[in-house]
Parts: sequence; structure tokens; C-alpha cells
Amino acid sequence: MTRTAYLIDPWTRTVEAVERTAVDAPTVLREIRSFMHCDYIQAVRLHDAGPDVMYLDEDGYQKDPQAFFHCRLWPNQTVAGRALWVGKT
Repeated sequence: MTRTAYLIDPWTRTVEAVERTAVDAPTVLREIRSFMHCDYIQAVRLHDAGPDVMYLDEDGYQKDPQAFFHCRLWPNQTVAGRALWVGKT
């Protein structure tokens, strides 16, 4: 079963649709970390986005060089590093 997620990459300034195929928890975690090029992730529920989840790079502020992006759902917060948006929105 494949599902589409959206990889937000502030270094390349792109949002790319990626196909998720993992089905069990360990494989899903490896797949997400592989898309995001990071070891530690944080899952965040998005206000007004239904069941959607955004996975954030927990070490985004520690990366060198740093890259950031803004999300309309968090107008007063800057997100550091890559993120993966998973859901139907």
C-alpha cells in the first residue's frame, strides 16, 4: 500500500510529494528518517488540519548550515530543518 506525503525541504526551497510504502512501526520510522535525512523526529498535530501530522527534525536548529521555513498553521513560529507532512489535507 502506498501513501503520499509531502517533504518540505528549506535548503532546496521545495515541497515534494513522496510515496510512503512502510507498514509496520519500525519500518515507518526508518522511512520517515530517510526522507528527512535526520535521526530524531517529533510528530506534531496541526491545528485546523484534521488528522494530519507533520514530522519535524528535532535537531533542525543544530544543523550547519541552517535552513528554515514558515507554515501558515503556525504564523508566529519558524521551523528549522526538513519536515514531512502526512495526511489528507
